[in-house]
Amino acid sequence: MTGAGRGSGDEMRPPELTESELRVLAEELRLSISKLVRGIRAQNAGLPRVQAEALAQLDEEGTQTIAELAARRGVRHQGMSRAVADLDSKGYITRSPNPADRRGFVISLSPAGKRALENGRDLRRDALARAIAERLDHTQVELLRQVPELLRRITP
Repeated sequence: MTGAGRGSGDEMRPPELTESELRVLAEELRLSISKLVRGIRAQNAGLPRVQAEALAQLDEEGTQTIAELAARRGVRHQGMSRAVADLDSKGYITRSPNPADRRGFVISLSPAGKRALENGRDLRRDALARAIAERLDHTQVELLRQVPELLRRITP
């Protein structure tokens, strides 16, 4: 099979783009996506990034230890301990004894934490929807509808 997105090796490169043009396109996409993600993350309902990411991780992956949260987020244990303490003071997480280590505890997302996470997601989604409605015309919106599938195809 030949054509964009099919086959392997050189068959995957659209024939109309050179290696240099593909690299330029890839860099433009990387920068644009990074800027979009940073802008969306700024709409986080007042939670610092580490706290918002910890809540999302608990929602996606379930109960975890501080060490697991820290390792997954790429932050130090001490920093995650502070984030967890702040989340605990807001009632966004619950702590339970760790069945594998009597000295430690595991952390779960509380109902209030789930609501805070959903509120943050709603804010970010609504901000993006407003930007689309305010800044793009009908033709651009129709092109944008194709982007999620294209990004899924190129995601490693």
